[in-house]
Amino acid sequence: MAIISWNCRGVGGDNTKRTLLTLFNDHKPDIVFLFETKSCDNVINDLIHASRFENHFSIPSINQSGGLLLLWSNQINLVVSSSNKYIINTKIYYENDKQRIFYLVFLL
Repeated sequence: MAIISWNCRGVGGDNTKRTLLTLFNDHKPDIVFLFETKSCDNVINDLIHASRFENHFSIPSINQSGGLLLLWSNQINLVVSSSNKYIINTKIYYENDKQRIFYLVFLL
């Protein structure tokens, strides 16, 4: 399983979006966790649409601060169990019925 986690310091800029899409194409991650997205829903939705990911979960930014975005492919059986403005708690289920808890945390 390939994972990218990045403090992108805002996903609204053309350079950031271009860099992200290049990373997605070059490394083909199964899961991407972006924090400090600092963007409104329209910008986040544009990025989701431009990416190859079928699934997403986001925490909106507040006054151009914070914001979390989790993207994952259909190859991953991932369920978001809880979240707040700093953390997304997930469970990943494997074919052998085992599960792993996966914490995605943004620390100030």
